[in-house]
Amino acid sequence: MIEMVSRGEQAPCMTSRSSWSLGKLALWASLVPFLLLMRPYGGLFQDARIYIGRGVADLDPGGVGRDMMFAHDEQSRFSIMRAVVRSLLAVLTPAEVSMLLALAGILLWLVAAAALARSLARGRAAWAAVVCVLVLPAQYGAFGVFSYAEAIATPRIFAEAAVLGGLAALLSGHRLRGLMLLGAAMGFHPLMALPGLGVAALLLVRDDRRWLIPLGAACATILAAAALRLPLFDRLLVPMDTAWLTILRRTEYLFPSRWPAAVLSTFAYRLAAVAVAGSLSAPRVGAFLWGTAGVAVLGTLASLLFGDIVPSVLITQLQLWRWLWLLGLVGNASMALAAIGLWRRGPAGHFTLSLLALTFLSSAAPSLSMVLAAATVAWHVADLRGASPILSRRVVVVAASAAVAVAIADLWCDGAALSLLVRSAEAQGGPITWAQISSVGLQTIPLVAAAVASALIPWRMVPSSARFAAATALATASVAGILLWDSRTNERLSIEHRDGAAELRTLIGDTPGEILWIDEQSEAWFFAARAAFFNAVQGGPILFSRELAVQWADRAATLLRLHLVRPEDVAPWADPSRRSDELVVRPAAVRAFCADPSHPAAVVAPGEQLAAAPPGWTVNLWRPPAPTRRFFVDGAGLYWRTIGVFTVIRCLPSEAVQSPAPHA
Repeated sequence: MIEMVSRGEQAPCMTSRSSWSLGKLALWASLVPFLLLMRPYGGLFQDARIYIGRGVADLDPGGVGRDMMFAHDEQSRFSIMRAVVRSLLAVLTPAEVSMLLALAGILLWLVAAAALARSLARGRAAWAAVVCVLVLPAQYGAFGVFSYAEAIATPRIFAEAAVLGGLAALLSGHRLRGLMLLGAAMGFHPLMALPGLGVAALLLVRDDRRWLIPLGAACATILAAAALRLPLFDRLLVPMDTAWLTILRRTEYLFPSRWPAAVLSTFAYRLAAVAVAGSLSAPRVGAFLWGTAGVAVLGTLASLLFGDIVPSVLITQLQLWRWLWLLGLVGNASMALAAIGLWRRGPAGHFTLSLLALTFLSSAAPSLSMVLAAATVAWHVADLRGASPILSRRVVVVAASAAVAVAIADLWCDGAALSLLVRSAEAQGGPITWAQISSVGLQTIPLVAAAVASALIPWRMVPSSARFAAATALATASVAGILLWDSRTNERLSIEHRDGAAELRTLIGDTPGEILWIDEQSEAWFFAARAAFFNAVQGGPILFSRELAVQWADRAATLLRLHLVRPEDVAPWADPSRRSDELVVRPAAVRAFCADPSHPAAVVAPGEQLAAAPPGWTVNLWRPPAPTRRFFVDGAGLYWRTIGVFTVIRCLPSEAVQSPAPHA
């Protein structure tokens, strides 16, 4: 049985300070370089653009604030992140705010994750659990869109930290502290806090059934508010209209019915790990682990039924499938706890451990992974009940050998993928960042194996040479973590520092209005200080605002008709590949775009496309200080597209534009 903290035992966080030896301090401090290496900072990108952009828009209402995403913002009012970002932007640049929040967020997250691990297990078993949380796949949902512990400036990371800290406090008997932290999580990101509240409710009811009274009253109040059509709650009983739903269906990760089968593999190994670890734990810890799995399954099913098949506006917006984030974290921690506990159970446990390892390693074959997960749980239950047959040593060795062989094959595939990345970059002059290297996953299996082994081998049996090697590796990892954490490319640094921005703004001119930056990744906001006519980032919050969804879809249709965007820019999940060639802009398309009733100010097109400007229009070339390099995955391989020059075309006043839109 794993050394767990039961209800009657003293929690690790309550032990005396004298018990903290130098070795223990070094052990837990080693998690910081692990964190920095496994969660590199890529800059002001992904969803950080939404939240930092919101702050920039608040400070520039006549410029970026006119962007349709911020004009129809229905999301930020549910988070204190907006106020935090706006306050920081008063003294720091957007790039500095982004980095500060990302670093603060992941450090707080690590402290909370360590606290939760120490409430589940003791000593090196808890440490190994955190290592597995850091190095095993962190994605949840589909298409790799979301991961826990993201080093980006969003409220998600702070909500996750508060949830983990709150659950750790509840497990350690500090009920008030736990509920306060869960309340803080709601303040940052209600959607991320909900699974924590669900697990907390299960723990409270388990301790005292009288908690069913206030919890039942809260559910009844929500239903009554929906029936009375009170603001926000009225969305619970309102079906999502066809037009809005059709637009949202392009964002396939929102709807579980559209997820690829590969999602089931991740689901399978995490559920199997939780089932095994829960059975080897103290009752209270087991209840927590199983409760986390139950909450995640319930949320996903509710999202499938009432946010997908028969979609309610509120249930769709709540994205209850995102409750999977907590299962992802707890499931990865359970891989370490299960491995440690199973190893100590002898041959039968070793056989179960081999099955669990094969479940994880067979992620490329969802059907096989699910069968192995079921076999893992079934065999383990039979073993616990004494109903499993006695295995010969040969059977155990064969199962372990199979797991080792598959692990070696997996490492070989990861090595081949890394080699392809390096060779493609060298051939095309593309930059390789530590974030790209670490995302290949070559380090996952060795680090998990080392962490579990370190928890199983008594420290006194470790020779001094191995201790010295471990200390050297820790020092090296610490230096590497500091040097590699900031994984921004020269292009990203140039954009965030706004090098050359003044020249670009001069070329765009003083005419107010939005600009169309073709293939942009929020450069209009943070570089040109302009509202964007259209970009992919604006398509994220369309779930929360019907007005934004309709306007964004209308503009997407216009630009598709004019061949100013690609279909995969509008519906990226339908075809995850990207074309490496540039869009060729035509004068008729520019003329038709500039005639839009919103009175756009300019078009910024990649490459030297002076012929794209209609006769007599102002057109200039702009060269950024650092060339833009975009990474693409096509069916034929990996590509970097380098853009060293942009074409800036000023729109004429709309009354001067006469030409009709070209036909597709």
